Amino acid sequence: MQRPAKSVEYLRHVFTQEERLKMGEQLAQCYNTLAAISDEEKVMKSKFVERKTTTEQSVRSLSQDLATGWTMTNVECFLRWGSPNPAEVEYVRQDTNEVIRTRAMTPEELQEDLPFNEQVKSDTEAQFPAEKSADNISGFFKGNDDGGQEPEGDPDEEPNEEDEEDEGEPEPVAAGASQKSGPAELKAYHEKEVEKQGKKGRKKAPSEPF
Repeated sequence: MQRPAKSVEYLRHVFTQEERLKMGEQLAQCYNTLAAISDEEKVMKSKFVERKTTTEQSVRSLSQDLATGWTMTNVECFLRWGSPNPAEVEYVRQDTNEVIRTRAMTPEELQEDLPFNEQVKSDTEAQFPAEKSADNISGFFKGNDDGGQEPEGDPDEEPNEEDEEDEGEPEPVAAGASQKSGPAELKAYHEKEVEKQGKKGRKKAPSEPF
């Protein structure tokens, strides 16, 4: 029998400096890999949870619809104005032609049916057109300009002291009035002057002796 020259034993090994550096690099790589796996696991777990929640909601909704036999959804409808009454409007489903509700028209909706396109003139506008109204207004202001005459004085009014002092001087206002007035006003003016002269003469006459 030949004797073996070598033998493998499980003994302690002391790492060298180079082995230690290599082991440090491997440790960092393993740590990064483990962190990536953990993050991926969280993402996948959240996706699984979301899928599970969505499926659960669908199960609940389908179970409720199956139990009740109906569900709420958006359905297009058309409007019937003036039905069933002139001031009302109906809402009718297009899929089943079913009247779902009826309401009264608003004041704005009622005004849309009135004939506002036709121009209706009032009786006042028909009898008095714009041109005639303008002429009347113009004539009114012209009449005010021509009628600015001085008012006539009262012939019975007693003259004051200023009239006695200025009896010889003609009154410019009265002269202007006589020029602008007609025969009747001129006659009244002369009668007034005669009356004034008579009253002034009676006041200046001396008193008779006893």
